[in-house]
Parts: sequence; C-alpha cells; structure tokens
Amino acid sequence: MKAAKGLATFGLVIGLGLMAGAVQAQELWSGATAGMSTREVLRIFPTALAASDPVKTTSFGKLLVSIPDQDVFGHRGRAEFYFEADQLNTVRLWIEPKDLTELSNRTVLERMQAELPEPPDCFLGMCVWRLPTRTVAFSDGRVDPPSAVLVEYTGPSPYRSR
Repeated sequence: MKAAKGLATFGLVIGLGLMAGAVQAQELWSGATAGMSTREVLRIFPTALAASDPVKTTSFGKLLVSIPDQDVFGHRGRAEFYFEADQLNTVRLWIEPKDLTELSNRTVLERMQAELPEPPDCFLGMCVWRLPTRTVAFSDGRVDPPSAVLVEYTGPSPYRSR
C-alpha cells in the first residue's frame, strides 16, 4: 500500500512538473502566453492599451491590445497582440523604419538567434523558427510599412493549419 501511495505521489509530482513546463513552453513573448485573455495581457503590460474599435482583423485574429512605444531589441517600436476566439495567439513587434539600418537589422536577427534554440530557415530577408509550441518569424523590412522590421511570435491554433 505504501509503495502504491508513494508511486502515485511520484506520478503526481512528475505530472505537475510536466504540466508546468507545458504552460511555460507556450510563452509567446515577454510573459505573454498563448491563450491569455485581453484582460490578462493588459494586466501584465501596464503600458498596453485596449483597442477602442478592434477593426484590424487578419488571418491570425483581431488586434485587441497594443503597446505603442515599446523597446524592441534596443529600438523604438510597438507591440501588437492578436486574438482568436478571445484568446491570445500572436504577438507582433514592429521596429520603426526611421531607427533602422542594415546593421541594426542584422543585430536584431543575431539577438534573436542567440535567444532561440535552433537555427532558423531563412530566405529573402525572412527567417522562421518552427518550435514545438510556437513559431517565431523575422522579416528585415520587406513588409508594409516599408523598411520596418517585423518580429512575430505565433502560438498553436485549432482554427488554422500550420
């Protein structure tokens, strides 16, 4: 009986540890995790603003929260939080074009490569890391607005295929 109880306790501890790791692994960016509500995102980012009229809808959700003046890898930029079915699924970081040079673009990419575990797939100024619980993408300025750097963190979604 004691052995069974000890084994059950061990299994519970291991299971809780795995669940905690799974929750932690779903972090998209800077404490924001996939599945958070707008209220939760606003609580962890005191300078974030709720969209007064969430009209910007994309293939990956609605823009419901933003941080207009956000440090992005040492550059002035903004953070945008997109939601699907009222759950956070994508964080997009934009660096303002006036703060960019070819060297700064390369520096941002190098900092990302140092933080992420595997080498990315890169092609024509865009790099993508496909990780078990999220996808991270970098674009060096060939997106709209022109010359802006975009860094995107996307979690898994039951609403679209990868």
